[in-house]
Amino acid sequence: MPRRFKTKPQLESQEIPVNRRLKDLKFLSCATLSRMIVLVAVAYLCFTGGAMAQSLTTTIKYGPQDLETFPTPLVDAAANKIYLPVNNALVIVDGQTNAVTTLTTPGSYGSGATINALTNKFYFTGPDLLVVDGKTNTMTNVPITNPSSLAVDPSLNVVYTADGTFVRSSATLHVVDGVTNLLKDFPLPAGAAELVVNPVTHKLYIPHCDGTDPGEDSHYSVYSAGSETPVTFTIQGHQCNFRAAVNVATNRIYFLNGDDTYTIQVINGDSDNVIAQVDLPSSARRIVANPVTNKIYVLCDGGNLVVLDGATNQSSIIHTDPDSIGQSLAINLSTNQIYMTASNGFNVVDGDTQGVTFLPITGGTREVAVDPITNKAYVTQGASNLFVIDGAFNKPTRIAAGVSPLAAATNPVTGKAYVANSGDGTVTEIDGTTGATLNIPVGTTPVAVAVDSATNQIYVANKDSNNVTVIDGATHGTSVVAAGTTPVAVGVNSATNQIYVVNKGSANVSVIDGATNSTATVTVANQPIAVAVNPANNKIYVVSEDLTDVTVIDGSNNSTQNVSVDVPSTAIAVNPGTNQVYVADNNDAVRVIDGATNQTTVVEVGRGPVAIAVNPVTNKIYVANSIENTVSVIDGATNAVASVPTGLGPTAIAVNPSSNKIYVVDGENNATVIDGDTNTTSKVAVGSAPEAMAADPTLNKIYVANSGSADVTVIAERQNKAIPLTTTIAPTSFTGRTSAVSNPAFSFTLNSAFLPSAPPPLDAFFQVDTWHGAWTQAASSAGAFTGQVPSLSIGDHILYAYAGDGQDSTMVARQQINVGAIASYPFTIVDVTSVQPQIILNVPNATVTVTRGGSATYTLEVSAQETLPTAVTFSCGNLPADTACTFNPASVNATSTPTSVTLTITTAARVFATNAPTRLPTPSLLFAVGLLFPTLVVCVSTRKRRWPADVRWKHGASIGVMTLLLLFLAACGSDTKTPTGGTPTGTFTVTVTSAAGSVQATTALTLNVQ
Repeated sequence: MPRRFKTKPQLESQEIPVNRRLKDLKFLSCATLSRMIVLVAVAYLCFTGGAMAQSLTTTIKYGPQDLETFPTPLVDAAANKIYLPVNNALVIVDGQTNAVTTLTTPGSYGSGATINALTNKFYFTGPDLLVVDGKTNTMTNVPITNPSSLAVDPSLNVVYTADGTFVRSSATLHVVDGVTNLLKDFPLPAGAAELVVNPVTHKLYIPHCDGTDPGEDSHYSVYSAGSETPVTFTIQGHQCNFRAAVNVATNRIYFLNGDDTYTIQVINGDSDNVIAQVDLPSSARRIVANPVTNKIYVLCDGGNLVVLDGATNQSSIIHTDPDSIGQSLAINLSTNQIYMTASNGFNVVDGDTQGVTFLPITGGTREVAVDPITNKAYVTQGASNLFVIDGAFNKPTRIAAGVSPLAAATNPVTGKAYVANSGDGTVTEIDGTTGATLNIPVGTTPVAVAVDSATNQIYVANKDSNNVTVIDGATHGTSVVAAGTTPVAVGVNSATNQIYVVNKGSANVSVIDGATNSTATVTVANQPIAVAVNPANNKIYVVSEDLTDVTVIDGSNNSTQNVSVDVPSTAIAVNPGTNQVYVADNNDAVRVIDGATNQTTVVEVGRGPVAIAVNPVTNKIYVANSIENTVSVIDGATNAVASVPTGLGPTAIAVNPSSNKIYVVDGENNATVIDGDTNTTSKVAVGSAPEAMAADPTLNKIYVANSGSADVTVIAERQNKAIPLTTTIAPTSFTGRTSAVSNPAFSFTLNSAFLPSAPPPLDAFFQVDTWHGAWTQAASSAGAFTGQVPSLSIGDHILYAYAGDGQDSTMVARQQINVGAIASYPFTIVDVTSVQPQIILNVPNATVTVTRGGSATYTLEVSAQETLPTAVTFSCGNLPADTACTFNPASVNATSTPTSVTLTITTAARVFATNAPTRLPTPSLLFAVGLLFPTLVVCVSTRKRRWPADVRWKHGASIGVMTLLLLFLAACGSDTKTPTGGTPTGTFTVTVTSAAGSVQATTALTLNVQ
């Protein structure tokens, strides 16, 4: 059906009819064959089990109910925050707590939104350009009249925006300096639409919707950073280009083009010419590119998701509900899941299997953005509801084990899991990466297993042979250490390399020295059944099912004292970070023991508590109640309790701090998965009679020991893809896996292996023990990335890190956020000693190019590790000639929160000096003689008469003056002007030194002078 494009709001807000006249029948009609294919797809999914799990976990109310706007969410993956511009406000949602903060803005913004992850600044368009500092939430307005779309080149710290979008008049491209907010403006053809940047080639692509009738030509413009003007190209016979996407790995740009039929125009970024055209089956709304798989996705009406193979430009269609119209599209590159809004709900497409998961949502959905780290999608309906979609995979796999597996443990360093098989005296080792298994013979009736990740030794308590088998995780060799009678539990303190074996029959604990396997015996209360180790204070807690005392062992000398808990205990866990001990008892309560004072507090929970686990990152404690069929969630800060329903008779519980997911197995052979952020649940089928669980927080896998089916259920939380952007972590303040300081430093080596073009890694982020908190940006200097963790408690920790390459800086809410694969480095803190205070200097734009005579501006992010003795001051070294540097402010009081300092390096232009003439040019000489001739005639004529002496003197002076004038005029125009002085051209390394008393830090910057 012919249509004229008028304004962008018409394309965004009006629903377009589904049934259309299509010229290209090879794609088929959405009103006919699409419905038939949907039925076939539904039948297929019924037999195959459908796509991966996706669930709506919560709805966040954030705006007025009656406000008719459609805000686009903007995700800050590093801070785990979501930004929503609504009317005259900016709503910021904490992705971990779902708490909402509202900032008042000086107008209505949100037609364009983007982020520069390097500078942590957010940009929104509206009546002008709004710049929000992500660290402080301060706002700055850049005076641009009604800008619309946005794009950022992160490494250059340049912001692009255009006004006149979808207006039939000339437009203007505004180039904004990200440091100074100063503008450069360039004229554009009419109808400038969505902007997109290739951060590798530093080119900006601007599609134009400038044809007034179907079949007319349209255009697109290309602006190279630093150029004098954009270059405009023609697309013949297609009136409107309105969306754009870029694949930086292949340097291909994709424009959506609308006319009687919709097309994709494929641009070669090397030549900037159109190299292919792909017809679409129906009206198109959004386009995104996946540089990992080289697939391009187009959301079309009629439930059509077009998949374009970037290598061949061949297309295929994934069909969803043909009666639904979607508006927004996003990809999680980490899991290869495609998220599509719909007028009756929400669709998730598995990019590997092309299976579709549909989530019905009353009122439909409008815009979507994805956080690839937390694996959550954020979907708006209007200006009031933000839906949170959990993309957890939770796919179970069954792996054969020995007879009656009863216990499980993991080694996050090696990615191995160990399951004790009580029925046949073996331990099954499972490789978490490959799934390969190995059965290792141990003693009789192994019922408990623990791992010392620092030494890669595995300790197995053999109940009926009264000993412990020690397995070397590297060689699989074993040794046997004698224990007491009926050992039933094992605890490890990897900080001291001491292992604690609870002997139920002899009422004691065997203490094994991990270095020598020598033992000591400590008497405890009668019928001990469980142990918990607090490495932070080197205390070991043993509970008894017979007596009402908890035995506390001092790990430094094995002395003991008893803490009364009134009733027999069933389970125990410790939070090393808060030094609180949690003991579940037979009185439907949890006794909280203060590790410093041994004072107890009673917290009532559900009936029949049998298992307990702690998430030290969130300070939440989870208690499985076997009679009440619930999990009690205790807030460690307040001891407030929430109840979460589970299956029948929960028996074991495990926590994965990295994802904040909690797993509870029950008598119905299911695992209830609890989202730690919202307490919402889902279920995963496991094997028969599950008895124990263990989590691997590096691989995000859960291992369930199923005693009835003699196997292990491995639950994979995520469907992680091999992203060719990787990070390698290495400690710099210690070697191996054991740190003698509590705040060690690390280096991060980044690598990009995208093909055929690899976007250079630009930044790195890290945090400890979880993926769900705020990530810290690593300091960078000359391409080297480093970071130092805050002071940590003694014990086991995991450092996580990922790289970014700037691909999350285009239209984020309409395209993908590209973060690299998350790397991990498990390590053990063995001492509370912290390193000396340090100045941390991070320079996001470490290389600046300037024309001689201009100024180069750098942004320094200054922070401190520990407390500095004085304010930090700055100086420059190795400056080229005729160059000066200034810092604003000149000094800062550095803390753990980075403070911005602007460094300006001023260069000098060359000076042009006048040289003495070497010859007398003929024109100048003739002109001078011509001026002198009349005077000579007059002066010579004076000889014929006798003039007074004063008159004769005047005549002589005149002749002298005219002679000098002749020489001056002869010199004019004949000299040469040679430039001298000024800053030399070339590439220079400038050293910036920051100092606070005796504490100093240096970083190297690159200055290109041309």
